Amino acid sequence: MVARAKGCSVLLHTGRETVSQQKDLFQHATALVAPHGAGLSHIFMMQPSSLVLEIIPAPLNLCYMKLAVALGLWYVPVTALGTNEGLISVDARRLGGLLDAYSPA
Repeated sequence: MVARAKGCSVLLHTGRETVSQQKDLFQHATALVAPHGAGLSHIFMMQPSSLVLEIIPAPLNLCYMKLAVALGLWYVPVTALGTNEGLISVDARRLGGLLDAYSPA
């Protein structure tokens, strides 16, 4: 895993956490890597200047970009192969490079 190789903590949001646990997870996240979907609505709990890497298959839907920008978050869309209805594929080296380039405020 790219993040572990760089000494980062990797936490998985499963959706089975309590509301309090989810709030804590997102409030303390420096960066979020997530596929497009309803789970990205949790970015409203993130601190300004946090990074959101949204993995987006075709067709592009940038609704979470608008939310991220309004919240003062750094937003980067990452295009993926596949569709919203099936498996998607993304280049892990590209994700690693984007995480490397991010410098928290």
